[in-house]
Amino acid sequence: MTEQTVFEIDLVGLQQCLKRKIMVILGITVLCGVFSFIFSSFWLPQEYVATTRVYVLGRSESNGVTSADFALSNYLVSDLQVLITGRNVTDVVVDTLELDMSHEELAGKIRVSAEGNTRVLQISVTDADALLAAEIANCVRDVASEQIKRILEIDAVNLVYEAKAPDEPTSPNVMKITVLGAAVGLILSTSTVSVRFFMIDAFKRKRNVA
Repeated sequence: MTEQTVFEIDLVGLQQCLKRKIMVILGITVLCGVFSFIFSSFWLPQEYVATTRVYVLGRSESNGVTSADFALSNYLVSDLQVLITGRNVTDVVVDTLELDMSHEELAGKIRVSAEGNTRVLQISVTDADALLAAEIANCVRDVASEQIKRILEIDAVNLVYEAKAPDEPTSPNVMKITVLGAAVGLILSTSTVSVRFFMIDAFKRKRNVA
């Protein structure tokens, strides 16, 4: 019963301590949030994603599209990812646009995906320059289309829409980073105050016992 009473008193004391230090806790929380906002807004590099889409037309579709044709896109995506990020495409794009980057660097900027259970293929390129991201995406699409038709014996790769320079960066997510920074500040400040309280309380109890 005595131990339970002491524990309850400790919780009450901790609550009072946190109330006394509330301004310190809030101050650290705000400072961490502000720092995270400034860091993500001015120091983290911005990245833009430009996307182009094409429609992959298989040979069987000359007589109508079947459900099997649509299902084909599920496993074709992996093959197309390898083809589109391969040297046959990236080397040509680098030479055409006179890019100052290696095959590996360019391949790392390209992401290939399918629009659901369809033959609409999405090619996205991420870069710090919005205009360059769009140029690369469109060039990759044009070069890759010929490779896809030749290697996979596809009838045609028809343009759905061209990539355009995005107006807003996709990263960093300033709001998310700011909220996370403030949350970290709140947790750290609260934990520090709590640990300090328990250490002082434990020291006082030992001194009283002695």
